[in-house]
Amino acid sequence: MEAYISDSLRKGYPESQIRKALLRQGYSFYEINNAMANAMGANSPRPVQPVSQGAAAQNIQQQPSEAPRKMKLKRVSVFSSLKVCAITGALFGLVIGILIFAGAGMLLSMITPMVTTPGSETDVTGVLGLGLLIGGPLVVLFAVVVGGVGGLITGALGALIYNLIASRIGGFEIELE
Repeated sequence: MEAYISDSLRKGYPESQIRKALLRQGYSFYEINNAMANAMGANSPRPVQPVSQGAAAQNIQQQPSEAPRKMKLKRVSVFSSLKVCAITGALFGLVIGILIFAGAGMLLSMITPMVTTPGSETDVTGVLGLGLLIGGPLVVLFAVVVGGVGGLITGALGALIYNLIASRIGGFEIELE
C-alpha cells in the first residue's frame, strides 16, 4: 500500500483522493494513516478527516488505479456458509418441488382419458385431482425442507473441510483490483 501511495503522490494525486481510493478498497483509517505516514517519511501517524460517501463517489473516474492485490482466503465461517447453503438449497428445493408438481399435473392430464370411460358412474378424475391438490403442495414443502437441510449439512461440512485443508496447505488465492 505504501508503494501505491508513494507512486500516486509522485503522479500528483492529492492525499485526500488517495485516501478515498484506499477506503473504497476496504482499508481502515488506521492502516491508511500508518501507510501515509510511512510513505511521506513521517514517524507518527497523522489524524485523518473522515470522508463522506458522496465525496468519495464524486471522484471515481479520477482515482489512480491500484495494481491487483493477491489475497488468500484462509478461513470460511462455518455459520455463514451454513446459512447461505441452507437458503440456496431450500430455493433449489422449491424449484424442484414446483417442477415435480407441474409434472404430476401434466401426467394426470394425460392419464385421465385412459382411466375414465365415457358414461361410467365412477369418476376417477376427481379423486386424482384431489390427490394432486393436497399432495402437490406437500411435495413442494418436502422438497424445500430436504433442500434446506441438505444445503445446511453440505455448507457446514464444506466450510469445515475447507478450513482444515486451508490451514495445512493454504487457501484460495484471490486477485483483487
